[in-house]
Amino acid sequence: MIITATQEHLVHLVRMAQILSPRLSQSVLTVEMAEFLQNEKKRVFAAPDSEGALIGFAQCSVRSEPVAGCAHTPVLYIDGLYVKPSERRQGTARRLLEACEAWGREQGCVELAAVCEQDNAAGLAAAAALGFDKTLEAVCLSKRL
Repeated sequence: MIITATQEHLVHLVRMAQILSPRLSQSVLTVEMAEFLQNEKKRVFAAPDSEGALIGFAQCSVRSEPVAGCAHTPVLYIDGLYVKPSERRQGTARRLLEACEAWGREQGCVELAAVCEQDNAAGLAAAAALGFDKTLEAVCLSKRL
């Protein structure tokens, strides 16, 4: 079963998001996740186990600006997708993605986009299994001022 996450799930979502994005601080992730729970153009779907504990989540947003690799706007964008390692390979990520896709269609989206780091072999394999096509290879650069 997939549910739409609410504010009551925030602490648990942030814990999982920290595993997904260890370079970001808990405070940054808390602010980001809270915005996803409150913004009408963003959603968080969650997968609870039989006892109600969250085992995974998907963050998605509707982006009205062009997204690299996509020909249409608005675009449904997967901002984060995580399933606990002990729960993987049981269809949870697929069900989370399907919930995002259904919501995106309701918002008028006809394309779905996501980004995965080039060195994330498990993430790239999961994306391929979920039906994503690789559209671009990019290297993002930054410089401290």
